[in-house]
Amino acid sequence: MNRGYINNLIDLFLLKAECVNSCELVRSIRQHPSEFKQIMASFPPPTSTISTSIQSYNADEWEQKRLVITQLYRDEAKTLRIVQAILAQQYGFRPT
Repeated sequence: MNRGYINNLIDLFLLKAECVNSCELVRSIRQHPSEFKQIMASFPPPTSTISTSIQSYNADEWEQKRLVITQLYRDEAKTLRIVQAILAQQYGFRPT
């Protein structure tokens, strides 16, 4: 498995767990790797139909996502990585 795919799976896991404190989650994964593997096994394998391409967006497209980004990052204190994963998964928004 390549590193990018593993990172995407970790992002999905964080979203599914709705983890507020990712440090605690990482510690838990390290302490219980077999449980993490079982959880990861429940995700579907990667397919070529899932687009992971990064795109450039114009100012209007950014403005449309401003409220979501502000809510996630500032109000909910999500990390940048989590915000990026949510934007990609729920909105198909994958900026550079």
